[in-house]
Parts: sequence; structure tokens; C-alpha cells
Amino acid sequence: MTIPEKRPTQADIARLAGVHRTTVCMALKNFPNIPESTRKRIREIAEKIGYAPDPMLSALAAYRNRLRPRAFQGTLAWLVNDFSPFSWKKIAAFVQYFKGASQQASVHGFNLEVFNLGDTGMPPDRLAGIFRSRNIRGILVCPQPQPNMKLEFPWEEFSSVTFGYTLASPRLHCVTTSHYRATLQAMEEMYALGYKRIGFMMTKVHDQRILHTCLSGYLADTHIRFPTQRKIPPLILENEGDAEGLLRWYRKYSPDAILIGAGLDLLARKAKLDVPREVGIACCSLPHNYTPSVSGVQENPFHVGEVAANQVVAMIQRGETGVPRLCQQILVETEWNCGKTLRRLKVR
Repeated sequence: MTIPEKRPTQADIARLAGVHRTTVCMALKNFPNIPESTRKRIREIAEKIGYAPDPMLSALAAYRNRLRPRAFQGTLAWLVNDFSPFSWKKIAAFVQYFKGASQQASVHGFNLEVFNLGDTGMPPDRLAGIFRSRNIRGILVCPQPQPNMKLEFPWEEFSSVTFGYTLASPRLHCVTTSHYRATLQAMEEMYALGYKRIGFMMTKVHDQRILHTCLSGYLADTHIRFPTQRKIPPLILENEGDAEGLLRWYRKYSPDAILIGAGLDLLARKAKLDVPREVGIACCSLPHNYTPSVSGVQENPFHVGEVAANQVVAMIQRGETGVPRLCQQILVETEWNCGKTLRRLKVR
């Protein structure tokens, strides 16, 4: 019988490197308080002797960690880039991101603390120094005030996750609502009620903030369902109060229903459209706290925050820092709210 060769262990690496096994563990997880030269040397030794973590032992350790009460692990940063008149605290979804992330971070033994680059005017390098001195290794980046923004920060030593698509540079891992699938879900519900000429309306800023994902879903759905039929062009508004623009578009194309962005049911009311008798309305991104009378897909920003906290803690545990070569996107799905702004049409 062949005796299996002994699996290399962290103790073997520690003996060859002349360090304690704890140092090996921390170096393999890329802890920044271990000098880079030491981390590099330990990684090279591990690779040379063919070390790989034992998946069964890792699973056992994870199981034991779930059973024991969570001790305090440290602090995660909620990194904000506010500048007047923008304030993340005035946007309900962002507040829910924070609450969900804060609650889930506490499950892992972390607290979540707000740091505002825009408010304090503190140079990014100085703030990063504060993070290092306090052993803050994880950053949750709040959505930016405007679409397509860049944020200068020394990301190299930190595990970072952002929300949505407003941060154009750097490209960090992100968590957001699955707007594309939400749009397809809303369209399916509207067609099932008998609507056939569905239009699309959203503000330009909202469309840019979500990287045109709802618009893409609408265009793809209508093209696949009606490849040869003349389409209703989407209405992309410069501002959310353009009732005259809505009326001109509505009278020209006569949709029997309109898929809208968040809050634009108020514009339909301002334009005095008879909803739902004259035209149906469904929102493709209902805020969690919006009136239940509006039909549409409901976002869950609290859960998005929970998922983001799980992601950044897992990155810390794996030692993943800096700007990723290929960023990952985690999409959280939505739930349908029947509401009262759609009605079942009579089948002709």
C-alpha cells in the first residue's frame, strides 16, 4: 500500500522562513502590518513547497467561527465623497445601504464608521494614514454625488467595495440592484395584464447613474417581442418636472402604459394623465419606502448593504486588496409590487 505524501502545512513554511506560524497565516492573507518583503518571501516558500490550504480544515474553521460569539474585529470605513448641496443622508436608499452594511458588519465583529472626504477636505493620503494607524482594512464606498466620477485614494492596502456604477474610476468590486432583470420583470407583468404599447420614461441623470441598465432592458425586450413593429422611442428627460415634454411625447406616440424611473409617477400626475384608466404606470426601480399604491419592482437597499458588508469582510479574510484587475459585480434582485397604477385590460 502506498503511503500518501505528507501535505505541506503552514508550520512547514514557518520553519523554512524562520518565523512564527501566525506570521505565515497573516502573510498569506496579505495583512498590511506584515512587511511586504516578508509577505513576498513567505509566498515564494509556500509556492516552492506546493502549499495549498486544506479545504476541509477551512470549512471546519468557518463552521466553528459561526458557532462562537463574534468578538470585536475592528472597524470598516464608510467612505463618503459629499460636497454641497449633495448629502448621502438625504437619499433614502443610501441610508438603507449603510444600515444594512452596518448590521451585517456587526455580525462579523466589525463596526462601520463614516469618513467624509468631501466634507473635511482631508487629503486622501492623510485619511489612508488614519486608516492604517487604526488598522481599518476594509472600505465601503458610498455612491457618488454624480455619475461617472473619479475618486483619488491610495487603495493598494485596503479591501474595497462600492455600490452601483457612479464610481467610474477606479473600477472596484460593486454591489447593486439588478436593474436589467427588474425591467424585464416589470415588462412581463405589464404584458400579462394586456398592455401592448409600452413606453419608457426616465430622467437623464437617473439613466446615467444606473449605467443605462433599465433602458437596455426595455430596448432589448421590445426588440425581441416586436422585431418588425415600429417602436415607441424612450423619453429621457433633462429634468423630472418637464410635464410639457411628457405630454408632447404621450400625444405623439399614445402608449397604453409607461415604464418609469423612480418618482416620475408624480410627473404623470402633474401632466394630468388619467392613471390607470387612460394609461398604466409601472416603476422599474421603486424605492423601498415608496407608496405601495405605485405598481412596479421594489428594490431592497438594506439587503444590498448586507451583501456589500459580506463581500468586503470576505476580501479582508482572503487578503484581497487594491484595485482588482477584473472587477466583480454582485446583483441583488427585486420583488414585484402590484400597486394600483396598472389595471387588467379587457381582451379584445
